[in-house]
Amino acid sequence: MLLVFFGTIAQRDVGLYASQMKYFSSYYFLVADLIPFPGGRLTLMFMTLNLASSLFNKNLWKMKKLGLIIIHLGGLLLLVGGGITAQFSSEGNMIIKEGSQSEHVDDYHDMELVFVNTSMEDSLEYTVFDEPILKEGNTIEYDKLG
Repeated sequence: MLLVFFGTIAQRDVGLYASQMKYFSSYYFLVADLIPFPGGRLTLMFMTLNLASSLFNKNLWKMKKLGLIIIHLGGLLLLVGGGITAQFSSEGNMIIKEGSQSEHVDDYHDMELVFVNTSMEDSLEYTVFDEPILKEGNTIEYDKLG
């Protein structure tokens, strides 16, 4: 409950994606930059181990507890599947115009600022500033802007 509380409150200040990365997609985080607290991944790992270890209870494996076994196995399957997805998936979007093909996926979490010089007739000149430079309070100096 505390994990959900901290993550939800942090969304107001840092945004949804940054809050998700700090609290839910990490193994731990620091409360007040001092106290370590288990993150979402560590919490779900302990939940998975706890649920899996409950299946080794010899009193569980009886016909009258079949429903409980199915519920535990289903929950374990959800946790393992979610862990695999969290570890190996990537998010993005692919713009495909009707009747065409695309092999390019845009990561909508990474931002960049691009200046395109169209004054030359035979070519375009691109100047790209990546996301780490685009923090609030930073000044971007670019001589060609005039």
